[in-house]
Formats: sequence, structure tokens, C-alpha cells
Amino acid sequence: MKNASQNLNSNLNVNPEFAPYRTFAKVYDTAMAHVPYLRWASFIDSTLLNHRIERNELLLEMGCGTGILAKHLHTLYPSLITSDISFEMLQAAGNKNLPFNLQANMCALPFIDQAFSAALATHDVLNYLPDSTSLQNHFHETARVMRKGGIYIFDVTSEMNVVEFYDGQTITEEYETMTLTWENFYDKRKKEIISTLSFMPKDETKTVSNRNQIEIHRQNVFSPAILRKSIKSAGFKILGQFADYSRKKSLKNARLIVYVLQRL
Repeated sequence: MKNASQNLNSNLNVNPEFAPYRTFAKVYDTAMAHVPYLRWASFIDSTLLNHRIERNELLLEMGCGTGILAKHLHTLYPSLITSDISFEMLQAAGNKNLPFNLQANMCALPFIDQAFSAALATHDVLNYLPDSTSLQNHFHETARVMRKGGIYIFDVTSEMNVVEFYDGQTITEEYETMTLTWENFYDKRKKEIISTLSFMPKDETKTVSNRNQIEIHRQNVFSPAILRKSIKSAGFKILGQFADYSRKKSLKNARLIVYVLQRL
């Protein structure tokens, strides 16, 4: 299973030693305690029901991470299949007793054509794709594994979110087992944000040791035009865009822009 992660990291020009989520997975649930996953699950559920997706149909979540959102959704959608490229994140998700959990690259999905009635990719998963070609490949692969009329819900981080809350910011967070320092730089010309995460483990006395571990996270801010072009070419129709898993259609202050698509 590790080979898939290593292959993707190679494609993203990431040294496997600094690959995202190898260490972050250990504290991810605590770090994301502020995220309103229950509200997200409610938005997703009501959207799927409004578009006549039954709760007993097959639902795919790509980039499921440690399975926090999936834990809320699985009680409603028992046939939910969760996937992620990160072996370490899937290990953490395994502790939540999710029945169908597998390692997969969302640009090369290991499923038959038209297998799913709905698909999800939340919490800026698509921003990790390295370029517009990968973005287009992802939409084509997602369309391939979805039936006609199926619903795809995903989000992307807004440029406002990156500029206002991350660019030039250094964030330090204390956990029981480690200290995390998070340094962020946004290249406005390339539309790329690079986040360097330094994890400093604590010893048995809770003292920070000098055996720090590094992760480098690269994310791209794709323009609305590039997203629309890729969505259309893959055979999807945009049904709506919303701010932060609310029903607000004004995106001016949105940190996450949520897209609802239908497979044509």
C-alpha cells in the first residue's frame, strides 16, 4: 500500500521524507476539532436527498483523511466507501470502524465505470492536485465512476482564505505528544501556497526533543475559469456554488467554495 503514496509523491515532486500527513495524521483529529464536520454532513445529506440520491446507494468519499466526516455520514449512508492516498491517514481512519476504507489516487480510481451515485471530496482536497492537467484528470476519473444523474460535491479553498489567514503566517500548536509549527508562504504569481509543518515530539516528561520531523504541503488555488472548463469537459454540470457548507450563494467572504455538480 505504501507504493501508491510514494508514486503520488513522486508525481508531485515531493521528497517522500517530507510527504504530507505522515506525521500530521497522528494529531489531525485534535488539530481539526474546530471544523464543523456535523454541519458539513448535514449540508451533504440534504443536498443528496434534494437531488434524489437514496441513502442506500453507493457513495464515494475521496481524500477522506482520518474519516471524521465519514463517521458522521456512515450512519446515514451505510454503503459509503472512503478512500485516501495517505497510508497514515487511512490508518487513523481505521480506528473509527469504517467498513470500506481503501488507499486510492483520485486521478486513477480503482473502480468500475458508473459504480457510484454520488461522490465527495472535502476540505480542500482538490487544491493538493499539482496542476490543471491533474485537475482535469481527476474530474474525468470521477465522472467515469459515477452514473448519469449522480451528484458530486467538492470544495476548494478561496484565494481570500489563503491571503487573509495563511500567507506569511506562522502558527504554533501544542499537543500532548508534540509541538507543531506551521509556516505558510503564498506565491501569488504561481497561485501556490507552500506550508512547512515542523513536528517536535515530546519525551516522557513532555519536554520537546530535538528530533523534529518535517512535512511540506503544496496547494494550488485554481481559478474559477479553470475549474469550470475542467468540470464541463469531464461531463458535469454545475448545479450550484455555496459558501462554507451553508446555503449562502455569495462567495465574497467564503473560505471554502463548495461546488455541487451533476453527472450528465
